[in-house]
Amino acid sequence: MKSLTKRNKGIFLTVMFMSIVSTVMVTALSTGIPAIMRDFHISAGMAQWVTSLYALVSGIMILVTAYIIKRFPTKPVFLIGTGIFTVGTLIGALAPSYVLLLLGRILQGAGNGLVLALTQVIILKIFPENKKGYGMGLYGLAVGLTPVIAPFLAGVLIDFGGWRLIFYVVLAFCAIDLIAGFIFLANIIDREESSFDLASVIFAAIAFSGILYGLGNIGTFPVLSIQTGGSIIVGLVFLVIFYRKQLHLKAPILDVSAFKNKEFSMSVLISFLLYAILNGTTTVLPIFIQTIQGRSATSYGLVMMPAALLIGFLSPIAGNIYDRYGIRVLGLVGCAAIVAFTVMISFVSVKSSILYVIVATVLQGIGVAALLTPSMTWGLKGIPEKLITDGTALINCLRTIGGALGTAAFAAVITVVSPTANIQGIKFSFMAMGAVAVVMFILSVLYVKNSESKDTTK
Repeated sequence: MKSLTKRNKGIFLTVMFMSIVSTVMVTALSTGIPAIMRDFHISAGMAQWVTSLYALVSGIMILVTAYIIKRFPTKPVFLIGTGIFTVGTLIGALAPSYVLLLLGRILQGAGNGLVLALTQVIILKIFPENKKGYGMGLYGLAVGLTPVIAPFLAGVLIDFGGWRLIFYVVLAFCAIDLIAGFIFLANIIDREESSFDLASVIFAAIAFSGILYGLGNIGTFPVLSIQTGGSIIVGLVFLVIFYRKQLHLKAPILDVSAFKNKEFSMSVLISFLLYAILNGTTTVLPIFIQTIQGRSATSYGLVMMPAALLIGFLSPIAGNIYDRYGIRVLGLVGCAAIVAFTVMISFVSVKSSILYVIVATVLQGIGVAALLTPSMTWGLKGIPEKLITDGTALINCLRTIGGALGTAAFAAVITVVSPTANIQGIKFSFMAMGAVAVVMFILSVLYVKNSESKDTTK
């Protein structure tokens, strides 16, 4: 921070504060799903939309933020992104119906996607060349730890005053940051002309929304209905259209030619499946702990804390292992740990102890630490330098979408078994995660290998 001018320190603290606030809402509301189910008299399959829609909209926003940041002044972009998030937060706090709550989450997701992307660009702009890594490290630490702490803090707020209190607390922080934005933000990012293909964004939105909507309706409508199977097919068709269009555009929204590299494609797929399991866990586990076992929302936060802290501790160690031995050992260990987690958690019962659940989630934490950043580093290493920006955006976008799809699909499994969440539905949902974990492990055995040029003798 000493390397920043007084003005840039104000800018940094302002954008970082808002990034932390918006990141809180990625996982905070998952703790409140059981209470939301009770208040609005809805099933788990319906309630999961409060988290999956947030992730979906954030992921889609990644497709347009590069254009927005280049085309428009920095300060208005930040204030608009923060303003959209703030309006969404207010709607969520006051929502008299579930539909309005979802509208609030959609606006929050849009604001979150814009703010997070802008924050990273601002950090790279204001820090000197020899301190950019330090600046991004501060960003990664803050934004990485926030989802770790959020479930516990949300649990305390829910037990104290209900799930709406989360929105009111966040709303107060949004108001503070809007004031700070007016005071400290400046137009520091150079504007430039850039092309924007609106049709590509529309195709992507239809594709991901169609697939998500179809998966979310499993258990509510017949598989072959328009709402389920029909929606999934429409989504897949538009996904193909989007992909083919990017291949033929001179200036694509995302350069999907990166997928021609096998290692990159595999890293994206593993990240996609990993996020599906992670988001599925943060949706299903609070229902099990709070609704099935009758424990408090704070209890769920405490259950998740050890694994989350372990991820923070092991992540740099995993990075060192990758540098020394490559991706192979991390891929095998990480995927095996995720499989072990799903096996263990699939045997939960109404009488399962909190310690049993904590041990299971710790196994998941080991898997996440081994896979999350190393798999991304491995995938990006295999593509040309000119595709790094697009490759990073593709991974971030698709793993966010994977999280949204996982939330919808695994919550739908509960509904398939029983309209009202019961222990059988919970167990089947965890078993479905296990099937996905096994696929990940098979992929790691067959395709996750050290590059031939990788020096593993260091």
